[in-house]
Amino acid sequence: MATIEDVRGITPQMNFEWEVDILGPSTGGESALTIHAQTVTIPETSLDIIEMNFKSEKTTHAGRTSSPRTMTIGFIEDQNLTVYKFFKNWLNLIHNEFSGGGVNRVAYIAGINISHLEKDSTTVSALHTILGAYPTSLGDVSLSYDNSEIMTVEVTFSFQNHSVA
Repeated sequence: MATIEDVRGITPQMNFEWEVDILGPSTGGESALTIHAQTVTIPETSLDIIEMNFKSEKTTHAGRTSSPRTMTIGFIEDQNLTVYKFFKNWLNLIHNEFSGGGVNRVAYIAGINISHLEKDSTTVSALHTILGAYPTSLGDVSLSYDNSEIMTVEVTFSFQNHSVA
């Protein structure tokens, strides 16, 4: 059993120390894009509850997974629009807007690794692996003289499986 001394010895994970690695759909598992994104929401994990009556008592049991299997990442854009072009091309691969055709799922699904980094910004302390991922939405990009904010691109993904190691 953990003691208070064990708890005091914990080094907290910093919320800003992580990076995103997209394992490209056509790169054979090689890294297609590695970037420190502005925001990442780790997907929720949840289960349905099955309620049953047994001998005048109600009992609950774990049911199927009801996790939404979507996640959104906000990427910081560079002056060459690298992120926007990467995901726009990926979406065009999935569904070509000119021919109206699409491709087999195997050709467009990819893996996403989200690495939590220790304070040295290089050592990985935890790794979220998202499998069977593909973009479903490339967010609006606002261009305006009104402000001088950093340009960001939000991408929403659908995925098949999420694990953490």
